[in-house]
Amino acid sequence: MATIKDVAKLAGVSVSTVSIVMNGKAKERKIPQTTSSRVIKAMHELDYQPNSNARRLRSDHDNRPTVVLYLAMECPEFLLTEFFKGIRNQLPKSGLSFEIVFQPFQSGFLHEHAQSLIKNNYNAAVILGASQHDAEYLETIATQTPIVLINHKSNRHSTVEMEFQACHEQAAELLFKKNHRHVAIIASKYPCVADNSLAQSFVNVCLHKGIEVKPDHVFQAAHSFAGGYETALSYLTDKSAPKVIYCESDLIALGALHAFYQAGISVPGEIEMLCVGLMSQEHTQFCNPSLSAIALPAAGLASSAISILIKAMTGQMTNPDHVKIAPEVNLRDSFQI
Repeated sequence: MATIKDVAKLAGVSVSTVSIVMNGKAKERKIPQTTSSRVIKAMHELDYQPNSNARRLRSDHDNRPTVVLYLAMECPEFLLTEFFKGIRNQLPKSGLSFEIVFQPFQSGFLHEHAQSLIKNNYNAAVILGASQHDAEYLETIATQTPIVLINHKSNRHSTVEMEFQACHEQAAELLFKKNHRHVAIIASKYPCVADNSLAQSFVNVCLHKGIEVKPDHVFQAAHSFAGGYETALSYLTDKSAPKVIYCESDLIALGALHAFYQAGISVPGEIEMLCVGLMSQEHTQFCNPSLSAIALPAAGLASSAISILIKAMTGQMTNPDHVKIAPEVNLRDSFQI
């Protein structure tokens, strides 16, 4: 494993200069930008990520480690609730006691709150709701803090991602098995997800299976119960729309289900519904009728993230880990094979 001396040698600077750059004091100590860039480049090339956290845990049992949870203010409440559930469920399994600090930030402006990462003020960090710009910024900073980035890809930091592509493929397969060759989509821009072209991804998967999704039958909804409700009312005005709907989240599907109930539309008798399940399964299991969902539970993001950080903080891993949350099919009343 590379040492700070290796970084200094590759960058052509002293060990103290490397330390100054890593601690975010380059500007304060008047280190030239070109020198800082060489140090950061050398750290990237050597994959230099010293694990100071394990030493802290071994040497100071009274000083509990601190994990900072960066939360984008744009994240919907249900996602935060499910994320906290995942943390709560994982902590007893870890056998480790640590403090959690919450740092809200505006998506796209993570750099305004990143000094704590650069100065290594925390033992570990989880970042939820980062924009693509934020994710790219994280690739450039020099930090010893283990970071888990949610729903993004990274070469330097650990990641946990929902497998939306696999979810779409399973949905298309179910539609194909039931001989549906035309489908409508209630789509929504996902907060806290890197790729917001999810609807187009599903359309492409459907085309590969011989299932048509006309542009007029892709209905955009605000990502809320009300958004699903209002969009379902618009869907009902289109008499040519297919009688099977794929909803990009259970949140909008529940709103749409209520609209159909008020309009006297039978589900699944007149309209079938299949959705992506992001919330707890209870939300789709105990509504009436119950909703068929391909589950990608947000709680799984948190459980995996905490598991990674515990390994990093206790010295059980030296390289970034990358975990993907696989979908789980739960067929209920609204769509059955």
